[in-house]
Amino acid sequence: MHLINFFNENPSAVIQDAVENLTKSFEGLEIKKSRVAEFMKEECNLSLKVVTRRPKARNNQKNLEARANWVKEWQQKGLHFMNNCVFLDEAGFDVNMRRSRGWAQRGKPAIEETTSARGVSHTVIGAISAYGVVNVSLREPGNVKKRRVVGAKKSKST
Repeated sequence: MHLINFFNENPSAVIQDAVENLTKSFEGLEIKKSRVAEFMKEECNLSLKVVTRRPKARNNQKNLEARANWVKEWQQKGLHFMNNCVFLDEAGFDVNMRRSRGWAQRGKPAIEETTSARGVSHTVIGAISAYGVVNVSLREPGNVKKRRVVGAKKSKST
């Protein structure tokens, strides 16, 4: 149970991290990485898989209620996805590299909660309807220049 809890809290930890945690938690324990790996697979039912990064706020009560209200609102407006709807989605690829594999119990995903901090990213934007792909484009990071708006005044800093 100790290793299962450890990897539930740290899905992208490596076996060496588990060995260090065990030897710190259980005084006098000496154990090899290979034995820990075997125990994780056979006794704890853990397997190595791709880590899914999920924001902490994704499923909080406020966001769940907002999603439900959004669906109700659009249903009342007559939205019918087979006839009058185009779905847009974007996928961002950031430069912050993270370990893409992590340990979790068999049959369960390896989920690691992350902060929203991101580096420079490229974005793929796609549009589809019930009839197929409408458009796909790549948006690359560029030089973001501040544009001067005619008639705008500079704000005074205090």
